[in-house]
Parts: sequence; structure tokens; C-alpha cells
Amino acid sequence: MAGSNSILTAIHKPPRLSLVNYLEEIELFRRQDMPDKTLLDIAALMGYDALVTVLLKRKPLPSIDSMLSAMVHASAHGNNSVVKLLIGSKTKILDPQFTFRHKNPIAEAAKNGHRSTVKLLLALGVSLEKSQWCSERIALIEAAEHGYEDIVNLLLTQRLTDSESWEYNSIALRLAAKAGYYGIVEKLLENIGQGDLDHVAVKRRVVSTIDSQDEQGRTALHHGVMSGHAKIVSLLLNCGANLEVQSAREHFAPSSIICNAPVWSYSENWTALHFAAAYGNADIAIILLQHGANIDAMDSHGQSSLHLASTKGTVETVRVLLEHYPKLEAIDNVGARALHKAAASGHLDIVRLLIDQDCRINAITSRFETLLHLAVRNQHTEVAAFLIADGLDIDAEDSSKRTPLHLSALN
Repeated sequence: MAGSNSILTAIHKPPRLSLVNYLEEIELFRRQDMPDKTLLDIAALMGYDALVTVLLKRKPLPSIDSMLSAMVHASAHGNNSVVKLLIGSKTKILDPQFTFRHKNPIAEAAKNGHRSTVKLLLALGVSLEKSQWCSERIALIEAAEHGYEDIVNLLLTQRLTDSESWEYNSIALRLAAKAGYYGIVEKLLENIGQGDLDHVAVKRRVVSTIDSQDEQGRTALHHGVMSGHAKIVSLLLNCGANLEVQSAREHFAPSSIICNAPVWSYSENWTALHFAAAYGNADIAIILLQHGANIDAMDSHGQSSLHLASTKGTVETVRVLLEHYPKLEAIDNVGARALHKAAASGHLDIVRLLIDQDCRINAITSRFETLLHLAVRNQHTEVAAFLIADGLDIDAEDSSKRTPLHLSALN
């Protein structure tokens, strides 16, 4: 650390011991946690105003790049006095061509909940724009994801271009819905409708923002359903969220390994009701159905919400679906009914419930598998015993000429 003694002496002449401790503390940070950080970076993030002041006057003067790097660190840690020192020394740091080279200082402050720092940076004129070279998120998205409603409110007063505002609001809405931040979701929805637009244009903008999809095709409604946030789901639906938007790709892994059973690990085209069924959320399923969700909508593998609920094994969700008269004998792409899913997954209570609803106990899949084949193959003894007691044939053959008795011996 060449020249460090003269720097520290310039900060504090008496007492001598405190200067040594100053240096040791910074060097400890650099060695253990931040080998790639400059002395200015570490001083900024630790809030050492006096050291920052000396470093800013040191020859050669810090580059714009190192200045901005230090400001990002100071902003992330809410060190407002350091931010003021860095801004005051070189106003050129506000030029977008430089603010684009690193993480956005306002985004870093927002991510860590430093409202006063966000407010200070906005007052100083620091750009809100996303970096051209850095993939980090903008401030609104960071604040929404981490639940800082006061910062979201502050940032919503700042105007970006219409296209940017739509994109950022959409992302922020999905993240807030996923995390369950009702107040933030509400504020974002209110903000979407603001501006010089007629009623039709406002409604169109609100709906397009709510129904915007991420890389997996999930909307804010999907995320709210998946995370079990009933109030947010109701709010989105009341604002016009489309119940029938389908996701792009989902991974549905049952709790046990089901060898060769008609249960899919990957699927596409899930609606909000598919998510509620797959995640076993009966209360949200009720809300969706009350708003007109299509109970018989199928995903890319031909599975309805009843198929998924029967696989998941949440009997309350299955009961809710049954109250809305789904197609009990609907088959998926391998000829499996909801009853097959329940038997293959070992959910005896659901097997009984579906049989009580007059589901066909002798139904077979496209591989000629009976309920008993599926229960035995997956070692669900209680389900198998129930089915045998109910009269299923232990000598019935599937397409490979195997009977439940053969499968039992193999297991």
C-alpha cells in the first residue's frame, strides 16, 4: 500500500494508534473479502469520509472510472457523506457515458433499502438508466423485489420513456407479486394508469403490463398463485389479469419417483389454475374459479388442473375442483385420468374420493395399465390393497404383458 502512511497522517495526526488501526482495518477488508477493490472503493463502502477526502486530492487524481466504482460502493452501503464528496469533486461523473460503465448507484442504494441515499442521488441528478454493459437491474426493480415500498413510491415519481416504463413496471410487478408485497403491487398498478391517456388507452396499458410474461412465460398472476398470495391474486384479477395466459415451461416433480407412470416432469401451457392445483392451494383455486377460470383447460401434455391436483395429493384442492364439475374422465397424452394420477402417486384419500364421484375404476391408460399396475409399480401398498379389495384384477396385463403380480415380484 504505497503512500498509505502519508495519507493517514494527513487525516489524523493524533493519536498515532488510531491511524494504525485505520490502515489495519482497511487492509483486512482488502485481503479477506475484497482483493479486487481499490483503497478508494473500500474507504467509500466503509464510510471513511476523511480518507476519501485525502484520496480525491492525491496525485495522480482518481480516474472517472474509479470514482464511479467508489460511488457505487458508497451508495450500496448508504454512505451519503461519501456520495456527496464523490459527486462534488467531479460533476462529469453524472454524464451517462460514464454512469453506464458500472452498476447503477441508485439501483444499488434501492436494493439495500437506503431511501435517503436514493433521494440524494436523484437530487444530484444521477441517471436512473440501466447500464449498456452491465446487466444489473434498475432501481425500481430492485426496490420492488426487496420490498422497499417507500423507495418504490419515490422512484415512481421519476419518469422514463413510455417503452422503458412499461418494461420496468412489468418486471417490478412480477417480482413484487412473487414476493408477496401487496402494497408495492398496488402502487405499481395505480402508477400504470397515470399519464395523459384516455380511459381505453389506460385500460389497455394496465392489462398489457399485468399480463406481460417473463422468460418462462409466467405473469404476475402466475407468480402470485405459485407463492400463495391470495390477496395479490384477487387484486390482479380485479384489475383485469387474464386467467387463461399460459406459461412457457414448467417443471412438476412429484414427491416420489414414479417409474414409467403417466406423470410428467416438464410441461408447457399452464394456466393460473394449473399452478394452484400443482402447488396445492385450495383457497387460491376458489378465487380463480370464482373469476371464471376454465377448469378443463389442458397443458401441453393434456393435463387438466384435476390431473395436477390428483398428482400433488392435496385433497382440499381436489374437493374444490370437484365442486365445479370438471371432466372426471378427461385423459392426458398417455391416456391417464386423474384417478390414474392419484393411484400412481399413492394418494389413497384422493383415490377414494374420485371413485366416490363415479370415476371408472377399471379405466386403463394407453399402455393398458390399470390403477393397480400403477400403484404396485410405485410400491404404494395401501392403495394397491384398497384396489384389490375393490375388485381389480391382479392378473390384468399391460401392453408389455406384465400383470400387477409380476410387478410386485420385480419390486
